[in-house]
Amino acid sequence: MPLQNPPDTNRSPYSQGAPVNIPPQPQFGGQPPSPTSPTAPPNNNAAFGQLLSSQLGQISAGANQQLSGITTGEGAALGQQQTTDQSLLQQLQNTLAGLGIQQTALGQEQQYGAQQYGFEQQQQGLSRTGIEQALANLKANYGSQQQQFGLQGQEIGQQYQQGMQDITQSGAASGVLNTNTTSQAQSRLGQQIGNERKQLGIQERQAAQGYKYGNQQEQQALKQLGLTGQEQGAAYGYQQQQLQDALKQLGLQGTEAQQGYTQGTQQAANSYEQQMAQFLQQRGGVQAGETQQAQQLLAQLMQAGYTGQ
Repeated sequence: MPLQNPPDTNRSPYSQGAPVNIPPQPQFGGQPPSPTSPTAPPNNNAAFGQLLSSQLGQISAGANQQLSGITTGEGAALGQQQTTDQSLLQQLQNTLAGLGIQQTALGQEQQYGAQQYGFEQQQQGLSRTGIEQALANLKANYGSQQQQFGLQGQEIGQQYQQGMQDITQSGAASGVLNTNTTSQAQSRLGQQIGNERKQLGIQERQAAQGYKYGNQQEQQALKQLGLTGQEQGAAYGYQQQQLQDALKQLGLQGTEAQQGYTQGTQQAANSYEQQMAQFLQQRGGVQAGETQQAQQLLAQLMQAGYTGQ
C-alpha cells in the first residue's frame, strides 16, 4: 500500500482515527521505540496489511502526542509574551501617570512662584513711590522753611533799622541830645535784635539738621528697598531654575520609561521567536522520526514478503 498522505503540523499523516495501543514515547524531537518486528505467514498480504495499519497507527499516535505537547508549549509561549507585554504596558502607564502628577504639581508651583514674585514687585513699586514722595515732601518743606527764615531775617533787619530811626527821632524831638540815653537805647535795641537773629539761626540749624536726617533715612530706606528687590529677584530666579531642572528630570524619566518599555517588549518578542524556532525544530524532528519509522516498518514488511498488493 503506497504512502501518499502529506504531513500535518498537528496530526500525524498516518493517523487512522481508530483507537490503538500507544507504546511509550520519547520527549519532543526524539523517536518512538521501533514497533514489533513484523511476522506474518508467507504470501499473506492481507495479514501484512493489517499489521502495517496497526503499527502505523501506533507510530502516528505517539507522534500526535508529541505534536500536541509542542502545540501546548507554543500556546504557553504566546500567552507568556502577551502577559509580559501587558505587564510592561501597565508599568509604563503607571510610571507616566505618576510623572504627570509630579509635572502638574511643579507647574502649579511655578505659577504660584511667579504670582508671588509679581506681588512682591508690585509692593516694591508702591514702597519706592512712597519713599520718593517722602523725599520730595521733605525737600519742599525744607525749601519753604528756608524761605520763611529769609523773610524773618529781613523782618528783623527792618525792625533794627526802624528802631534806630525811632531812637534818633525821639532824641531830636525832645530838643535835648542825651548821648548816654541814646546810646543805652541803641544798645538795648541791638541786644534785642541780636537775640532774635540768634534764635532764628538756631531754628535754621535745627531745620537743616532735620532735613539732613530725614533725607538720610529715606535714602537708606530706598537703598534697602533696592537690596530687597535684588534678593527677591535672585530667590525667584533660583526657585524657577530648580523647578525647570526638576521638570527636565521628569522628562528624562519619562523618556527612560518609554525606552525601557520598548526594550522590554523587544526582548519578550525575541524570546518568543526563539522559542517558536525551537518548537518548529522539535516539530520537524517528530515528523521526520515518524516518517523514518514508517519507512523502516514498510521495508521490514517487504523483506518479509509483503508486496503491497
